[in-house]
Amino acid sequence: LTFVLINDKIDSMLSLSSNVNWAPNSPGEGSGEFIEDIISYLETLLSVLLFLPAAFREVILFTACKHISTSILDILASGSVKKVNLYAIYRLRKDVEKLEEFADRTHVSALSGCFLELHQLVILLLSEDLERVLNPEIRREEFSQLSMHRLTQVLDKIKEVPAMSGLGIPRLKKRTCEIVTKALRERRQIPFCDCMYHGKS
Repeated sequence: LTFVLINDKIDSMLSLSSNVNWAPNSPGEGSGEFIEDIISYLETLLSVLLFLPAAFREVILFTACKHISTSILDILASGSVKKVNLYAIYRLRKDVEKLEEFADRTHVSALSGCFLELHQLVILLLSEDLERVLNPEIRREEFSQLSMHRLTQVLDKIKEVPAMSGLGIPRLKKRTCEIVTKALRERRQIPFCDCMYHGKS
């Protein structure tokens, strides 16, 4: 019951993401406010959990953080989000960093790993070379937690925007996204050598 109540509370805050513009005109717009609300809730939750046995406290935190990460990924991949650009992904990277910082503050070992797939997604999208994800060795070493199915869903929605090199935002061309998604979808027809990684392809 505790887990259900916590996840329900998180879901109610994540519902505010329906107002997020995932294709803003500048990096200053986009996500942010609902993430701040979630972190504030987690901070309050942590203060309450301090009175509980450590093992139970850690299970609750892991469950909550994993639910947050999975939900944000699902929102990005969902049909309700029609377009995504790198200005929104830049802002999302800042949000992921805040979530990871919270996880580190709890001193719960490996808790920040709950956000690893989100972390790998934003790092890849903001890199200068999206096509490197097609290299199986690089995928295993750098993107082992990233679902290629989710990646293709997000790439389908990418809208080109001008680069902002000062902020580390490259120009991700729609044609590049199409090349990568086509290659990944073709490869899904045969076994991936990295299929051992949590069954993601």
